[in-house]
Amino acid sequence: MLEPAQYDGVVFWDVNAGETEEILNSFHPRLKVVPFDHRLHRASDSELIKFFEREARDKYPNSKVFVVTHDRGFERETGFRPLESPIAIIKIPSPSLGPSLFKYAIESLKMILLPILNAPRSVKVRGVVEIE
Repeated sequence: MLEPAQYDGVVFWDVNAGETEEILNSFHPRLKVVPFDHRLHRASDSELIKFFEREARDKYPNSKVFVVTHDRGFERETGFRPLESPIAIIKIPSPSLGPSLFKYAIESLKMILLPILNAPRSVKVRGVVEIE
């Protein structure tokens, strides 16, 4: 297991989808997948974004950090400032919309993450990506 500073990428995984965490971990040897802490499920989206930003700054300052969610309105009306934030948000379809669509979303996520993770550490990733 790597130390937090050694990861090229960190994914905060906010999708309840069985073995998907293992699939994501297999994308890249220096990718860490952090399942959503469901003790935070009652927190507002603003509180969650602040939590993810604090975790990114404190634990993974040298990593490219992503929040993957199926919540379509996750960052809206939260004050999320993508150009100033250490996190990028990737929205994927919910697993409840069907296994084939979800599988396609995971493959698309891999195609997005791999070039970013293989880029030099100085590359920054900002904003919101929606996979539909």
